[in-house]
Amino acid sequence: MTEAAAKHMSPFAQDTKMAQNGLFPVSLSRHGSRFWRRFPSYGFAGNLQSYPITIAEVLQAAASFPVVFKQTGQQIEPCVLLSLNNKTKTPFVSEDGRWLGIHIPTGLRCYPFQAVACQGSSETALLMIDESSGLVTRDPGDEAFFKNGDQMTQELCAVRAFLQERLLAVKETQKLCHKIAGQGLFSPIDHHDEVPIPEGFLEIKPVGLRRLTQNQISTLMNSGALRLIHAHHVSLSHCRWLFSAQQARKTQIQVSENVRDFLGAMGKETGFETTPEARHAAG
Repeated sequence: MTEAAAKHMSPFAQDTKMAQNGLFPVSLSRHGSRFWRRFPSYGFAGNLQSYPITIAEVLQAAASFPVVFKQTGQQIEPCVLLSLNNKTKTPFVSEDGRWLGIHIPTGLRCYPFQAVACQGSSETALLMIDESSGLVTRDPGDEAFFKNGDQMTQELCAVRAFLQERLLAVKETQKLCHKIAGQGLFSPIDHHDEVPIPEGFLEIKPVGLRRLTQNQISTLMNSGALRLIHAHHVSLSHCRWLFSAQQARKTQIQVSENVRDFLGAMGKETGFETTPEARHAAG
């Protein structure tokens, strides 16, 4: 993307809220002499409670996570539940930052980059980067943003193409959710299989489907929305596993803290303070 193109997109891109969140449009003026680094781990996703997905990946996602729905403004999107408790990290990211799930949500694969639809266009994506990630540098050993003065590098063009394709899938998914909402099928979900679900998410109850006419069901089937609904229903079986996995992690953390407290107390009792190495070995 040239400097001229960046200037043309800037009224939409330089949204105040985005800047406050660390998101800035990739532009020659801002990043021409800077570099970017590929993320070394998925630690950035450890505290995520949910993450939006698209219809293109819903079957793979449903095989790994509970899939529910969330409304943001006027839009409803499917998302995977990564945590049932915002005080407990997701079990899908290890302590050393490895992703432990079978499927990686597509939006997480290009961190710290995101794509935003350009104002007045549904086909063109504006590439954004999260500068609060610590992955924007001035080290020439990292990846350059631009080459030959004003051209995006091949690597960055590949990132933009991937995210632009995802953005189109997001729009398709939103249309499907709009069709589902038009049938009055969404309702708040607070539990499933006796597992409490965090506030703010939606589900599609099977009883709602049974009330639809054959024509309404055919409309959902022909649009692809029925596939999204079925994936959602099947995926909810993961709620019990997610609950158990987070309980196990919570117990593990508590045990580690108890061991450290015990060793600390013993050190004071005997007059010997435990060393950092000993505390690390204890958990």
